[in-house]
Amino acid sequence: AGDPIFFEGYPFATNSIATLQKWKKRTLEQMAGNDALVDVDPPPWDFACVDDTRTVKFDAERAAQGLASLHSATWELVAAKVHNSTVTSCQHVEYLCLHDSDTGAYVRLICPITCGLGSARGLSYYGPAAKLYIAACRDRLYSELEADLCYEEHPADIVRSAAWKRYADAVVNNNMKLWRDLANNNATHLHWMIDEWYSGMSRGCEFFGTPVPEVAENGTTNFVDYCDTSDSRFGPALRHTIRPLCPITCNCQQFWDDHHEGAHFDWNQEMEYETAPCCWGPPGEDLSLITGDIEHANLTCVARKLSQGELPKLLQAMPASA
Repeated sequence: AGDPIFFEGYPFATNSIATLQKWKKRTLEQMAGNDALVDVDPPPWDFACVDDTRTVKFDAERAAQGLASLHSATWELVAAKVHNSTVTSCQHVEYLCLHDSDTGAYVRLICPITCGLGSARGLSYYGPAAKLYIAACRDRLYSELEADLCYEEHPADIVRSAAWKRYADAVVNNNMKLWRDLANNNATHLHWMIDEWYSGMSRGCEFFGTPVPEVAENGTTNFVDYCDTSDSRFGPALRHTIRPLCPITCNCQQFWDDHHEGAHFDWNQEMEYETAPCCWGPPGEDLSLITGDIEHANLTCVARKLSQGELPKLLQAMPASA
């Protein structure tokens, strides 16, 4: 009685040894990438960009066949993976979304929405080339960016957003080993580095207007440009820069300016997953992006999108107050 705690029935019911062998050899990367078992009818692993991916994928067909939900079986597996027998939902494993580990990647596969994947403004630190990034979330991320307008939230608003906090915490989590080395295992200096990071993030996008210093215990300093997609810390497309949340600060529109000296315009393909096309205009087109005149910047984008026949997509993307 009740939901099964192991996988049985559709899509696992088969008399084919060949199919069983293929399932046995499948990898999590294949499941995330939508390319596993393409010659199996039906192909079972094209996960949508939704939480509880495995349950959502199979339960509708299972219900039609009178079979119980796979929710319990899925979360028995997740509980074993994360070594926590009490987890039964994505909210219970949200704290692992930030982890740069196999466990963190697995949680992001099962709970992409909770972990912020597939969202331009919801922003996960992990980019579309990160391990186990679901292909459907990659497509959704690109679609959201394509429809997005070029704006930044007010500092008081952005620092309260879930995306901002998620990004701040993920950077600390991912950099902990490096920062500990820079601190020479000096706990006081390490705590100072972490405090400096969170203090800077409390200023909003302005914090990223120049490369962020990482001061080692011996006084040497690394500078990290969180706007630069070509930095090895972010690419290629493994982790997000701050561009999706701070396109104006990052000077995402491609023009050369004496003040910025072209510092953020090393174009590479990864920028397609970082920057709304509204910020891509030709060199010199719209200085309002530098001054922060968001209304004029978006009007310029509106005009460009109208000229490209993209009115339906643009209307769908406009904020409700527009």
